[in-house]
Amino acid sequence: MDETKEDIIGKLSKIAEVSDNIKNIFNDNSVGVIVELPDKEFKLYQSMFRSIDSSYNKFKINMSGIEFLFINIEIDEKTIEESKNKNILSRIISFFGKK
Repeated sequence: MDETKEDIIGKLSKIAEVSDNIKNIFNDNSVGVIVELPDKEFKLYQSMFRSIDSSYNKFKINMSGIEFLFINIEIDEKTIEESKNKNILSRIISFFGKK
């Protein structure tokens, strides 16, 4: 799915609208929005904002004073699972390593 310049501008406009509405609802309170996206969609949004290192699986933007955190859930879930497996393995090794 190739995005045209108009599609990108449309998505950015919608994010700005959401940001403005959130700001109107919560006034001057600190508000953040977490957006979890699958890899393909994450890379699309990532490409919309300056040159962000494509190896990052998270990035944050500020629009109208509202922080938007974009997370690549496919990579993040994989990282979490690898971390869990590593922790389990290290616990097993440490348990059997003790005498």
